[in-house]
This record gives sequence, C-alpha cells and structure tokens, in this order.
Amino acid sequence: MTKSHYLTLPPILDELESTATLGQRCESLSEREFEILSQLLRYPEEPLSRDTLKRATGADDDSVADRKLDTWLKMVMRKTDVLWPLFPIVRFVPPDSYVYSEKAPVKKPE
Repeated sequence: MTKSHYLTLPPILDELESTATLGQRCESLSEREFEILSQLLRYPEEPLSRDTLKRATGADDDSVADRKLDTWLKMVMRKTDVLWPLFPIVRFVPPDSYVYSEKAPVKKPE
C-alpha cells in the first residue's frame, strides 16, 4: 500500500484491543481516546463541538471539564500523527470544535 492510498482509508479501530491501525502503524488508545476517535471517524470532515465529544465519552456535559477533554484530544492527535505523519488528520477548528479529515489542508493564498 502506497502512502497516497492511506488518504482514502480511515484508521481501523479495534474495540477489543483498543487500538487504531493505519497501514503498518498501530497505536493503543485509552477508553476515552477510543470513544472520541470513533465519534470523529463517524463524521469525517464535520467539525464536532466539545459538547458533542463530551457526550461521546459517556459523560454529561458538566462532569468533564473542557481542559480534560482537550487533554484527551491532544493525546488522540498525537497518536493519529504517528499513524499518519504527513498532515494532522484530527485537528482543532476554532472556536471550540475538532474535526477528522482525510484531506490535506489547503494553504490559503497570500
């Protein structure tokens, strides 16, 4: 499988092993990281708000602080960067959302 093929394939999640795999690379995920990444993969290219991602972890909006959620998302982003180092496939979208994307970001003309 060539590097360009990875762009059309999302990471494969294994719920029993709690891992994400892309090509030859595999990353272990915590329970919360797994839930967050699987929610992002369900809605590619759609920014998901912090509140939506909090609900995906099984917690109500008030029991998980934004900082805690951001920490989990930072770990998800680090692990997906290992899976696909060419560009971030999970990234922050201001003001308060995160998105999973299989498309490389386009630079805005100056």
